[in-house]
Amino acid sequence: MGARPTRLLHRSLRETPPKAIGGEGVWLIAEDGRRILDASGGAAVSCLGHQHPRVLDAMARQASKLVYAHTAFLSSEPAEALADHLVGHEPGGLAYAYLVSGGSEAVEASIKLARQYFIERGEPQRYRFIARRQSYHGNTLGALAAELEAEFLRLGPATVAAFIAEPVVGATAGCVPAPEGYFRAVREICDRHGALVILDEVMCGMGRTGTTHAWEQEGIAPDIQAIAKGLGGGYQPIGAMLARAEIVDTIRKGSGAFQHGHTYLGHPLACAAALEVQLIIRDEKLLDQVKARGNLLERRLTERFGNHRHIGDIRGRGLFQAIELVVDRARKTPFDPALKLNQKIKAAAFEHGLACYPTGGTVDGRSGDHVLLAPPYIATPDDIDLIVEKLGSAVDVALRKINH
Repeated sequence: MGARPTRLLHRSLRETPPKAIGGEGVWLIAEDGRRILDASGGAAVSCLGHQHPRVLDAMARQASKLVYAHTAFLSSEPAEALADHLVGHEPGGLAYAYLVSGGSEAVEASIKLARQYFIERGEPQRYRFIARRQSYHGNTLGALAAELEAEFLRLGPATVAAFIAEPVVGATAGCVPAPEGYFRAVREICDRHGALVILDEVMCGMGRTGTTHAWEQEGIAPDIQAIAKGLGGGYQPIGAMLARAEIVDTIRKGSGAFQHGHTYLGHPLACAAALEVQLIIRDEKLLDQVKARGNLLERRLTERFGNHRHIGDIRGRGLFQAIELVVDRARKTPFDPALKLNQKIKAAAFEHGLACYPTGGTVDGRSGDHVLLAPPYIATPDDIDLIVEKLGSAVDVALRKINH
């Protein structure tokens, strides 16, 4: 008899991925006993690695008291404590937290809050949201500040509610930071036209780039912010929207209710896990470690790939780094997407015991290949060396397959 077919719908409908049965620090353990170095923290999620004892203890303590209470009726101690930890000191003017179950919900809540804010302050015509288009290598990102002004004028400045962007573009373009001064220009343009700035820090936030918030390195703060992955470190599904007091107070004085909601808002067990993750980052001074390990990762990537004829760029901030693969290093010509180079690198890396995050469509949503690395904040220098060594082998194996 053959193996029983899976009833679980996987991303690939043609193959079933191997099962993970355990985790230990920066390592994942597969069903066949293989140890896989989690060099991307899943999708920049596992900031503390796997099975951190303090987080497991915090979850067990909370589970013994209260697992779930619907926020239409009750709040909970861990939800209140997490919100206080995140915005009790009002970082950049952000004063309130809305606790959801992931990044998509956090972004949705951010957009809905901005829309309701303008309705309640008597500007219902502000319903348009401007986002950045994909930007090749980040080279054109600087010019987009001038394009933002033009887009406001094209749409009609009084119709725009907000501009939304990632401070460091994550999976779509591969760890592309903004040029110096870009976000200060964005802030000035939005302020001049009366629009809000929403920053999507679902992937790049909560310490990933070396500061709690990526915007701290840009000289500006948002009106509304979405966070998720590094918030809970993968121990529970959680995300949050953070907002300035003026926005929330406007609604409080108006209708008195945010017209939005999900079943698992402020989930007590998820909040308890996320709070402990954040306390560990603080207690163990892991933001300093992210900076140090990030510098080491950048150096090692440069040593291994800096003169590689098929590496067009090495970029990122902190423990959020990527390499971009090209046919021609001088012209930055992308590989034919039909070659599926990113998928070949992912498979080769996995064979070498490395989980990384290769993605296609870097250039325009279709062409271009990059490999994103987002190791846990607890990674040691030896872990960083091993990540780059294994990635180098995987890249060479994949390139040999398509060059022959």
